Amino acid sequence: MSGWISIHRKIQENWIWEDKPFSKGQAWIDILLMVNHEDKKIPFSNELVEVKRGSRITSIRQLCERWGWSNTKVRGFLELLENENMLIAKSDSKKTTLTVVNYNDYQILKDSENDSETTGTFSEIEKKSKKNDRETTVGSIDNSNLGGFEEIKKRQRNITEKSQKHTNNNDNNDNNDNKDIYTDLYEFWNSKEIIKHKKLTDKMKTKIKSTLKDYDVETLKEIISTYAEIVNDEKYYFTYKWSLEDFLQRGLKQFENSDVAKQNFLKKEFNKTPNQSVTTTKSKNRFHNFQQRSDNYTEEELDKKVDDIADRKKREFLERMKGANES
Repeated sequence: MSGWISIHRKIQENWIWEDKPFSKGQAWIDILLMVNHEDKKIPFSNELVEVKRGSRITSIRQLCERWGWSNTKVRGFLELLENENMLIAKSDSKKTTLTVVNYNDYQILKDSENDSETTGTFSEIEKKSKKNDRETTVGSIDNSNLGGFEEIKKRQRNITEKSQKHTNNNDNNDNNDNKDIYTDLYEFWNSKEIIKHKKLTDKMKTKIKSTLKDYDVETLKEIISTYAEIVNDEKYYFTYKWSLEDFLQRGLKQFENSDVAKQNFLKKEFNKTPNQSVTTTKSKNRFHNFQQRSDNYTEEELDKKVDDIADRKKREFLERMKGANES
């Protein structure tokens, strides 16, 4: 099958587009719709940043909300598109920049002898395409538009070089900008009254740096806020307080989804929907009904306490089931 269709950006305002979660195909079309149709300067982080045609500045968090996906699924999808030479996704601690590979293939209509619906000279078609470019994204499904084998090889080399440059930049991230990010997250953590640290250590910086490969600063702050709200509120049974370094190592997944975490750790007397189960990580009840005394127990002792509680709960459950069967 060959040919093309034009898709108006107003489709994003239609109720059918708002149904979530998106399919992978819908997410790809959404990327084509959201990237710039021309070079444009936008305000970002107190400065003007030029975003090229076919590119868009966003964040993993925004894409999660836009598509109704998890953080892991979004990152996996972007990686898949990069592997297929369809997209370049460059992330740093503040943003994710998406660039559609060969964006013009999806915008400028090419004359084809075998396409009866495409008429006129190439210059005429290109002129019409540019005129409608502000309102129309053209999704090409003609594989011939991808170019020959040499073009594909060249594109792969470019992507590899850009990816390597991006990796090298991450390895040299110990600059003033990152120092500000480390301090910003450190001070944000202390402001939440979880465990206040006296100083920002090198170990904390190393852990923050590695965590920023998977999360942006805005997302990290939201997860920390959720954890602080739960651990400091009496209506939640989770009371264990990690250090910043330990939280980044162990706690992120448990509190990544605010609604799920709050439902999972809510005490029974505050739970208005006791019959509804919420999916969470395998350790959601790890500290259930266990009063924190971290000053008196080592981590190994805490784990043993938790295991003892789990065994006791299991025995109680089996005894109740045995009694129910006998009656």
